[in-house]
Amino acid sequence: MPSINTYPEMNEVIKDLLSRSEQQFDQYVLQRIVELEQQVEEQQQEIERYKAGYEYIDKAIYTQHCTMNHMENTDFERGQINGLTTAGNIVTKTLGNTR
Repeated sequence: MPSINTYPEMNEVIKDLLSRSEQQFDQYVLQRIVELEQQVEEQQQEIERYKAGYEYIDKAIYTQHCTMNHMENTDFERGQINGLTTAGNIVTKTLGNTR
């Protein structure tokens, strides 16, 4: 398959042309394009939700890590914070560093 550049503006023109056709194939293609655009939009929104959640968790873990050696923390609290930091490092490694 040859490499073809696509553009949102051209997609709209193509959808308009397809919508004017009475051919079953053209209507099918139009429907599929619309479905795929909806899927892409939903996935982009989901990605943004994951990014926001990740950033919140990353900042929370960083804040906890910064207070890990506070004099008033018990050994148990330090262990909990260390566990959170380790979990954060795993998430960062898995999702990639966004900083």
